[in-house]
Amino acid sequence: PWALRGWLSRSSFWTAWKTRNPDHQPSKLHLLRKNLCQICSKDGSISEVNVSPCPVQPCLLHKGVNYSVNVTFSSKIESQGSQAKVYGEMLHVDIPFPLEQPDGCKCGITCPIEKGRSYSYLNKLPVKSEYPSIKLIVKWELLDDEGQMLFCWKIPVQITS
Repeated sequence: PWALRGWLSRSSFWTAWKTRNPDHQPSKLHLLRKNLCQICSKDGSISEVNVSPCPVQPCLLHKGVNYSVNVTFSSKIESQGSQAKVYGEMLHVDIPFPLEQPDGCKCGITCPIEKGRSYSYLNKLPVKSEYPSIKLIVKWELLDDEGQMLFCWKIPVQITS
């Protein structure tokens, strides 16, 4: 774990993020508006990403706490359903974070999903007590019923006690 911590603290994404974002004040983080979020969706359909509570930068995720995630996006495809997948990205390896509710149709999205329509996806990110205290990149994907990307975004976080 110590080697991972050192590598992640020197990673280019983390360093660029800290350099661009010296002000650490909002209690509700509007990631896109502050350029704190890296969009990994190819179609750029996300218009807003909010994580709450997140009073400081980097987003300190405390063990045993659930964090609210709200993503506003426009769908570029039609789908009968959707599934969320969340990963902790370490050394370019995606380690799955389990979600209590991975079904996007039970997280504020009215299904079936229509092409060109705007949606507000709401979910919780549980930070389990057994997670190690570490800096990493959280990657959040929402996939349609055929595994195509509805949206994807990444943020640097620090898991702490």
